[in-house]
Parts: sequence; C-alpha cells; structure tokens
Amino acid sequence: MGAIPKHPEAHLWPSEVVTLGLLHALKGVGNRPFYRWLTRDYRALFPRLPERTRLFRLLKTHQTGRRSSGCPTVLWGHRPPMAHRG
Repeated sequence: MGAIPKHPEAHLWPSEVVTLGLLHALKGVGNRPFYRWLTRDYRALFPRLPERTRLFRLLKTHQTGRRSSGCPTVLWGHRPPMAHRG
C-alpha cells in the first residue's frame, strides 16, 4: 500500500488519525476523558493535535469512510450482531 498524502491544510497525517482512533478504541473511555488523557500525556507526540470536537469529527469521518468502502479494519471491523432481545 502506498503512502497516503496529507492535505496541505490538514493538521494530522492519515497514519496519525488511525493511531489516535486505535488509542481511543483501546482506552475504552469517553471522548472528553480520552482527549484530556491524550493532551496531558501525549501532546509531545502529536504537537499539531486539533481541538477536541474537531478531532472527534475527524475520527468519525475516517470511521465512516472505512465502513462505506467495505474495508474491514482493526478499529472499525465488522461487529457481531447484537443478541435478540425479546
């Protein structure tokens, strides 16, 4: 797979977006606690980290793009169906 170019106005590289999405999934907490943790402990690794709501819009856009392309990934692969509640 070739390198994915970064848009000139983008703050993060696509690989950084995927890394942040993976960290968010693994951390297993809400958006605000995750962002506080990220900025407190990992700001040096992501110096151009966007504002909280912008970051989560970006993650949601990336998630939607992966699902609509039919490309299963580690982060947003196919979930097992929910059990029927009767």
